[in-house]
Amino acid sequence: MATPGVERFGYFRQLGRIARGQLSGTSLLPEQDRYDVHFVDGTPWDAVRGRRTPR
Repeated sequence: MATPGVERFGYFRQLGRIARGQLSGTSLLPEQDRYDVHFVDGTPWDAVRGRRTPR
């Protein structure tokens, strides 16, 4: 359950498009506020965004 009741159908449709390779993972970045989903920096997300994590 996601609360409060924010419209998220578009978000899950977009996730499906990303999973099928129709969109890149970075396509979600401009949608963070719209769907109230915010991403933090981290090694897995850096890989999606095309950044390398310093070793």
